Amino acid sequence: RPCLHELLEGSRIPLPDKPAPRKKSPELEARLAKIKAQIEEQEYDMMTRDVRRAELDQGDPSDFKSASGAIGEGLNVLVTKGTAFATGYYASVAAWGTDPFWNTIAGLVGLIIGFFIETTLFVARSSR
Repeated sequence: RPCLHELLEGSRIPLPDKPAPRKKSPELEARLAKIKAQIEEQEYDMMTRDVRRAELDQGDPSDFKSASGAIGEGLNVLVTKGTAFATGYYASVAAWGTDPFWNTIAGLVGLIIGFFIETTLFVARSSR
């Protein structure tokens, strides 16, 4: 009785020929390249989202809203300080008369009080 390896000795397995690769149309190639670029851009945005969080939240520093807000804050500080000085100055005029030295000192005291009030409000607003 013959063994299996003796029966298979010298035999070959017929394999079919490889089919020729199909050519992709240029439209399909362009579409695939566009989709691949979109996917890569989305993956990059996902990877850098946490890194760029502060940049995305701040926006453009030259933005009009940002500049307008800074000008508004500056004017608010000037008007508040001027009002505090004038209040202290005229309160001392009403209380003690028209001595320019003491009236100016009282105006500066009012200005310092206004400064502390403004600082307290600024810290309270920024801590929210």
